[in-house]
Amino acid sequence: MNRALLQLLSQEEVIEIILNQPAAMNHEGILAVYEAGPEAVINLISSLIDTITELQERVKALEEQLNKNSRNSNKPPDQIS
Repeated sequence: MNRALLQLLSQEEVIEIILNQPAAMNHEGILAVYEAGPEAVINLISSLIDTITELQERVKALEEQLNKNSRNSNKPPDQIS
């Protein structure tokens, strides 16, 4: 997407495009958010923080699941998930 097209989009639309296409989070994509203004940068960073927090919670839940075994889960081995 070129710069002229990005300028036609709202801040939220630019952020949505960048967050949904990790490959777009390159120099040009970041610069487009920067050029959209401080509020766009704040919104992007807030969205990234939310995503990081969600992923950290998912990793923690998966690690807890991996650490369960028949000795500490109160379930027979064939029912541990």
